[in-house]
Amino acid sequence: SVKDTGIGISKEDMGRLFIPFTQVDNTNSRKYGGTGLGLSISKKLTEMMGGEIWAESIPEKGSVFNFTARFGLQMTKDKAIYPDFQEIKILVVDDNFTLRETMISILKSFNILADSAVSGEDALQKLTINERENRAYSLLLIDWMMPDMDGVELSERIKGNPIFRNIPIIIMTALGLEKIQLRASKAGVNSFLIKPIKRFVLLETIMKLFGKKIEVQIYKKEKSEITDNSNQKFKGLKILLVDDNSMNQQVAREMLQFEGIIVIVASNGREAVDLVNKDFFDIVFMDLEMPVMDGYEATRLIRKDITITLPIIAMTGHALDGYREKCMEAGMNDYITKPIEFEELFETIDRWSKPKEKEIPLINNEVLDETLDIEFPQTIAGIDIESGIKRIFGNKKKFIKLLYEFHTNFGKVAQNIRKNLDEGDTRNCQQIVHSIQGVAGNIGANDLHKIAGELEIAFKKQEIKNINALLDNFEKKLNLIIEYIAELKKNKILEDKDESADNEDIPVNTSRVSLLLDKLAYLLQIGDSEAGNILTEIKDCLKGSTFKSYVNQLEEQIYNFNFNEAQKTLIDLANFLRQIK
Repeated sequence: SVKDTGIGISKEDMGRLFIPFTQVDNTNSRKYGGTGLGLSISKKLTEMMGGEIWAESIPEKGSVFNFTARFGLQMTKDKAIYPDFQEIKILVVDDNFTLRETMISILKSFNILADSAVSGEDALQKLTINERENRAYSLLLIDWMMPDMDGVELSERIKGNPIFRNIPIIIMTALGLEKIQLRASKAGVNSFLIKPIKRFVLLETIMKLFGKKIEVQIYKKEKSEITDNSNQKFKGLKILLVDDNSMNQQVAREMLQFEGIIVIVASNGREAVDLVNKDFFDIVFMDLEMPVMDGYEATRLIRKDITITLPIIAMTGHALDGYREKCMEAGMNDYITKPIEFEELFETIDRWSKPKEKEIPLINNEVLDETLDIEFPQTIAGIDIESGIKRIFGNKKKFIKLLYEFHTNFGKVAQNIRKNLDEGDTRNCQQIVHSIQGVAGNIGANDLHKIAGELEIAFKKQEIKNINALLDNFEKKLNLIIEYIAELKKNKILEDKDESADNEDIPVNTSRVSLLLDKLAYLLQIGDSEAGNILTEIKDCLKGSTFKSYVNQLEEQIYNFNFNEAQKTLIDLANFLRQIK
């Protein structure tokens, strides 16, 4: 996005912004020149790149212009090579625990050895002790506003000591430089950082003090780099994967386990908070929009009550600045975009993981075992097969299973969206489209992924004029895929032997199922998406029984947020169950 603090644009003029040869102010006395072509050309360019452009503005305050675009994978990559910081040791002095630990975490991500002090007196003690033990600090990062002794006073005392006077000092302040710059400069302060402190501003400031610079090396990554070495690199890491969509879980889990990573899955933010409270994880990958508790709230709770050092990486289908800032404000460290790409995923893990101290046995992957000789289609309408299979490492059997699950979960989703739209529930429409967007990207349905993203934005902005046209296009692309998958199922490509061998005489624990049905009925009544988790338990209880058709129907209705229809199916299931008690 591009922001300005100019004259702004009124709502009346917004609709004419992207029309060729049109000026917002077309009077003879207008102050600003131009042909009126700039924004219309920008619109054409973004559309050619598979994206869109839009503006937000407040008159007399300014405007924000946003755009999206789709890009192919680059064969070469510019890799930033950080200088060797092994000889540098930094002391962070701040009375605020959260800010202090955040700075320590950032410095360690640059491979800089860092220590902390909670006050001026604490800093002076640590300076003395480390000097005595021949472990002197190379740089001091000192907060200005601290009780008892502020940052400038501490700097004066440090620079007044002949032993410490050559140690560079950076003052951190949130109130601007004008109040302290003269006094701090007289005290011998070398540089200043304005809060909130950005990672690379901090890095650049440190490098300038030590006469270092970032070198950019262009290299071409060979396929063997990842497949040959990364298993050893990431083996034994324990990652919490938080996503409410089972298909997204499968794809991400497949990628992570392929590299020897231990994966624990949570279906919503509440489960994630509970798991982090009970167990140790190296990294958390957090989806943003989930039932029960979203990723933002879960991250805030983890940061507030449990830990501020655990890396939390957002998984988002949105690459817009507003979402990035919201993630960082919630306490997340980084983000990756959906659909998840292999290299981006493991570059992010590499950036935030610590080396394991001991070897942990590699998880036994069954990827090769499941890539069986099956009759596999050469093309699937609306789907980039190569892209979809690549995400699960050539596992054709699992890919077909994902397609079948997609057919089951989303076969009637367009009708469901239209029903919600007729009822005026655009929020529910947005949730449904968001869910299908992530899954579409994972199976290689790139056109559907793109149009779903556009439709989600339209629902969010309440752009009723655009919604109908986008929804028609969405339904057309979706139906193309659904019909083709239905043909695969009809031709019994990868017929599930386990399903055909279902034993309809397996006994059912009716008491347990009845309790779960009561709980599910309540959740459906209040429209709580936690119903999906209860349904999973019911499926386990009824696996291999005569109730399978009811369970499949319930699952599809709940997945599409069609709670009213799900309640009717639930009543039918309860009545059927009552007959065999």
